[in-house]
Amino acid sequence: MLRTRGLFISARQFHNSVVRPSVLDYFKFYKKKDATPETPIKDTKEVIKEIETKARDPVTSNKVVILGKHNSEFSDAKISQKALEGFVFSTWLPQKSEFSNRNTGSQPYQEVVSELLTEIFKTHVPSINASDLKLDDLALRFKLLKEVQIKFGTSIPDIKLSQLDSFDKIERYLLAKLDPKSQLFNEKVPDAVHLDPKEFEGTNITVGEYVFESQKRKEIKKLYRKAKNAEQKAIQEALNDGEK
Repeated sequence: MLRTRGLFISARQFHNSVVRPSVLDYFKFYKKKDATPETPIKDTKEVIKEIETKARDPVTSNKVVILGKHNSEFSDAKISQKALEGFVFSTWLPQKSEFSNRNTGSQPYQEVVSELLTEIFKTHVPSINASDLKLDDLALRFKLLKEVQIKFGTSIPDIKLSQLDSFDKIERYLLAKLDPKSQLFNEKVPDAVHLDPKEFEGTNITVGEYVFESQKRKEIKKLYRKAKNAEQKAIQEALNDGEK
């Protein structure tokens, strides 16, 4: 059997590949097109000369206004209105309240407070007696106390809103605050800040009287003289006992 030897012709294959630039080439040949020109650095002497020769506007000294009750801007209604330049404060408390309209002096103010407060309670909860109602519902309490503030023309602090949960408590609070014999404080006047320690009883807030430095020095001198006299008296008594 004859075998024919096959001829295998090997051919070298050629191929072309796309030239891919290296990442390093980007940093090497990259040039910023829109480069902003650098600001030339001026010499220190030149800068000082520019500052000295530059014309400046004259400095006018403005008078410092210290807020207080002695300022006519706050005590005089006409000056205050002019300073506001037409600005209007929007407040939900009326200038003339229902309580002030009823409290004409024909009856004790305690009766006026009790009658008006009873009407407010009947408006919100007509089916329950006012003295028996417990304001555990916060939405109802805040709604009722807001009307109390409007009808009586007085604001109630936030801390009191969390404490006044019954008719009796609200009535006692209003009687104490609206007492004509007590000193009234206008919260809109800067120097009329008044904090009653009784209002913060049972809380983590302590209200104390401010002691001026001059008062402290006087008290220290007083205590020093008292201690010195006691010391001299003790020395004299010891000497007298020694002579005996």
